[in-house]
Amino acid sequence: MISVPTIGNNSKLANYSWESPKEHSICNPAGDLTINRISKAPSHPRRRLRSISSPMAPARHASSAIMAAAAVALLAVLAVARDHDACETAQQAFSECVPYVVGQAPAASPHCCTGLGDLRDMGGGGVAAQRRALCACVLSEVKAAGEMDPRRAAGLAAACKVPVGFVPSKPDFNCSAEEIEEG
Repeated sequence: MISVPTIGNNSKLANYSWESPKEHSICNPAGDLTINRISKAPSHPRRRLRSISSPMAPARHASSAIMAAAAVALLAVLAVARDHDACETAQQAFSECVPYVVGQAPAASPHCCTGLGDLRDMGGGGVAAQRRALCACVLSEVKAAGEMDPRRAAGLAAACKVPVGFVPSKPDFNCSAEEIEEG
């Protein structure tokens, strides 16, 4: 390899070396010499770190595991919040029916029947666990309002002409039973 000294004002040539074509596969247009750039600095520090086994690698994996665990926890919290919101929505939909079911209103109001239809729609889709949860929410709403009239509660779906099989019909109604129907 031959280093080229600075020639006049052409200082760019000082950064190049000349090699024979046998040592390198790239040739200049004449085919007799190859020009390669001489690197003055060592390789980039990041490139060196990639090739060296880093003692920080386990920490990087640990932080990834922590982030994954945090994401799973967040999803669990969101699922619980969604279930809580669904329960509140079910209680609100059924709230217009509570006065009738506990004997404070002479008949089921149109708002009650609309809410009962909304409740049926929430429990639709073939998911029995969701119907059981909605049943428990409605049952707690009715128990908080007072003593349930089983005759009125059992006849509510017929009075509103809304088929729903998971609305509690007596104070000791078993919402976790397998016979909870879709409606």
